[in-house]
Amino acid sequence: TLGVPWVGVITQAVAHYRPFFVEAWRRFAPSAKTHFFERASDDIRIRSWELIAQSFVIEGQTGRLQEMGYSVREIDQIRAVLDIFDYGNPKYL
Repeated sequence: TLGVPWVGVITQAVAHYRPFFVEAWRRFAPSAKTHFFERASDDIRIRSWELIAQSFVIEGQTGRLQEMGYSVREIDQIRAVLDIFDYGNPKYL
């Protein structure tokens, strides 16, 4: 439903309380499947990037990773993992 390949730690913890989790998910899942939810999650993600950019100097790490011996393929894999967390974490928030 959330479009990510993991289950958040908090979700795993709540799932331990099975009857509660089943009912909570039954009620939440329809909302999580909406365009509004997707858009709101993207708004959170974009706003967080804006606030970070205002507060910190963000330097690219590609050159440093290459100096450490990472290949272009490995750097692309790292970027893909970071992108999926960037996409998914606001939904768990």
